[in-house]
Parts: sequence; structure tokens; C-alpha cells
Amino acid sequence: MNLKFGWNRRSFLAALGALGGGLFAPPEWSASSTFGKKHKPSAPALDGSLIVPITTGLGSTGDVYAELGVAPLININGTLTVIGGSVMKPEVMELIRRGNEHFVLIDELEIAAGKFIAKLCKSPAGYTGLVTAGAAAAMVVGYAGMMTEDLEPRMRDIPDVSKFPRNKVIIQKSHRYPFDHQIRQTGAKLVEVETREEMIAAINPKTVAIHFTNILSDKGKVSGPETVAIAKEHNIYTFNDAAADVPPKERLWEYPAMLFIEVEQEK
Repeated sequence: MNLKFGWNRRSFLAALGALGGGLFAPPEWSASSTFGKKHKPSAPALDGSLIVPITTGLGSTGDVYAELGVAPLININGTLTVIGGSVMKPEVMELIRRGNEHFVLIDELEIAAGKFIAKLCKSPAGYTGLVTAGAAAAMVVGYAGMMTEDLEPRMRDIPDVSKFPRNKVIIQKSHRYPFDHQIRQTGAKLVEVETREEMIAAINPKTVAIHFTNILSDKGKVSGPETVAIAKEHNIYTFNDAAADVPPKERLWEYPAMLFIEVEQEK
């Protein structure tokens, strides 16, 4: 998911906390000591534990799923959330292990990771990525962000969005699916439509977005590009749930480009 990047009170305080940690760091962390002597940087101490063989308890047999009584399956469907999304490459698992070696400020990590993701996804300047616990969580955070607009009073009120200026989400009837619960979880109300004409007619001052379920593209009467065009014309958000559409990786920037191109053209 891509979000417009900006500072807020929490990120400022997090950065201030990191700065304070540097101000009160021990002398040996500096380039020189009080006597002006330079010290070679030492390897950072580890807060977490290194990987070791599991000899007792869960995982000790080498077949954790058998121990839990869960049968692995052969994936013939693709990167679907309901079967675990995907399996990770060894280098990804190694990065996860290295991330477990230290404590860091989560706000600071989110900002850094967001910039890294935006670069990988070829996002335009000024946009950032956001790490969530899966696509379902991204929907919750995304719609919450659309409705709260980074305003703290609204953040405190959610999921009571009754007083929010915009709290309705249009969705094609054929695009309803179990994960639209994540939209409703924020307090937003779904408005079902079937045709392009109905979609346009359903837009009113309370409309915050139009939701598109990419895996059901062939089921609806309004395409993705048409949905984006309608939303842009009426100055509302579009959310495309394309969680199962990678690989190929190019879709990570091809789908958002439909919106980014229009945004750039308007500037």
C-alpha cells in the first residue's frame, strides 16, 4: 500500500527519542573519546538470540506441522492468504533473523522500511510504503487512514465514524467477499452497486472511496481503470485489493501507476 509521506506528532516524538538516545550515548560510541583518541567501532552486541538447533519441545522432530497435526498441501492456486500467502526465500528468513538481533523504535523502522518499499515499488517522489501484518490488515489501516485523515480526534473515535464527514464505501455487488469485513471493521458502511451508472449515482458527500476486488475483476460490470476514472472525477479514493496478483512483481508498480499517472497529469 502506498501513502503520502508526512510527519506527524508521533513520528516527531519518535525521532526526538532517537536523538535523545544519541545525546546520552556512552563515550565509546563516539568517534573520539574525551582524550581525543579514535576508537575502532566494535561489533554491536546482540539483544536477541542466535539460531540454535531445537532439541526439545515444538519443532524438535523437524516436522512442526506433523507435531501440530496440520497436513501440508500442494499449492495449485497461487499466492492466496487463506493458504499462507507464500513461502519465503532463505535470504528473507535470514533478514528476519537479523532483525531479531536488536530493539529499535518501531515508528523509525516503519518510516525507513516505507521508504525502502516505495523505492522497490517505483513509487513517485513523496510517496511511501507501509508495513502491515498482511493484506487484510492493510485494508483496515488503509480505510482508517482515508476516513481519519491523520486527525487525532478522529483516530480516537474510530470505529465510531458516525460524525466523520465521509464514511461510506461503494463496492460492486459481485465484488463482495469475506475480506470486505476489514472495511466494515473500521466502521465504514458499504454501498452495493452493479452498473457504472449506479456507481456514479451512489456517490454523494458521505462517500470516501470505491473498493475494487481485483481477483473478481471478471465478475463485475465496471473495470478497474473505469473505477479509478470515476473516483478521480469525483475526488474520492480508490482501493484495489490485488493481494493475490503477485507474481509477477511488475504488478506492484503497474497497478498503482493507473492512479499515479492521472495524479501527475493534473499537476
